[in-house]
Amino acid sequence: MSDVFEIIMAHSFVRPKERSFNARVVCEPIPFDTVRLPDFPITAIPRLFRNYALALSTHMKAPLNMVGWQLLQVLSMAFATRYNVEAWPKYIQPIIFHTNAFVKSCEKKYDVFGAMIVPMHNYMVRGFRELGQESAYSTQEYEMIYMGNKAEATYHDALQRIFDNHASGVVKLSSKALVYCFQYIADVDSRLIRENEDMPDWGCKLVDIMLMIAGLIHCLKYDSPAEVLVKAGTVIRAIRIAEFLSSQPHAIYHILGKSSVVEDAKYLRDRITQVVDTPKISKHDLFCLCKERFETVNEMEPAMRFLAETHNILEHEVVTDGQTSVIININPLARQEKVDMRNDTL
Repeated sequence: MSDVFEIIMAHSFVRPKERSFNARVVCEPIPFDTVRLPDFPITAIPRLFRNYALALSTHMKAPLNMVGWQLLQVLSMAFATRYNVEAWPKYIQPIIFHTNAFVKSCEKKYDVFGAMIVPMHNYMVRGFRELGQESAYSTQEYEMIYMGNKAEATYHDALQRIFDNHASGVVKLSSKALVYCFQYIADVDSRLIRENEDMPDWGCKLVDIMLMIAGLIHCLKYDSPAEVLVKAGTVIRAIRIAEFLSSQPHAIYHILGKSSVVEDAKYLRDRITQVVDTPKISKHDLFCLCKERFETVNEMEPAMRFLAETHNILEHEVVTDGQTSVIININPLARQEKVDMRNDTL
């Protein structure tokens, strides 16, 4: 795993620590059909807008995952394609994107979105009024009737400043930011080979989405964003959000039973529980048992991570005679669970 991902994972919730089991404290394995989406990395959003998202989520009793992502969409609309982000010459992305949120009716998607676009609605109404025209959909300005607190007032003021600032241009990445961008491209490409093989088209667009988000975060921080280079920290924030988004299609394929990672994990678990009689095995020996399915040890990695996250195994390194090897501790409850499943079929 590259340095960029070590930094990102240290600040994200993609793989929570509590989802691994300790050899002394044995946890129940998590069923493979359980889908756990990571939390939206709200700390990646600039503080002013982060505070508004948190306040709105609490007030509306709406999931923060939905609120955070919808807020990014509204903020990108506020700039109305006035800015593009350039990673390198001729590779330019507009800073605007669209989203779909599929949630239960009780999660108040439209109420949340309606609260977010109040400043935009009022700005459009005033614009039509100054032109001596009437808006096609409403002539009424809305008050801050949703929360009426400081976070909401600050959010409205911030959007008003964005609307009043008619500057435009192209924002460019600093040399350090470009390093993180290239590392992320390499990581995405490597994962497309195995983890994202079911969705290569969407996976290829992940870098574009990350750049759009990086450009948006940069524009939210400066009044004249085109005059300042995008910093490395901004790209890291954007990567965290992009990784949150990449978990969504994986979850869908998981639910539909079409995830190659889950299928590989089932195969590995079967080999471990049916063939391995000891409480532990080296990763090399496990690979030798599974050569009919995996050509290299690296091909096993996504499935191994999944098994670790679902409390089936725990990996640790051991140094013997100067040689480092990876040992896999097998959760005894995973073995028992497999026995129980076989007994149920008798």
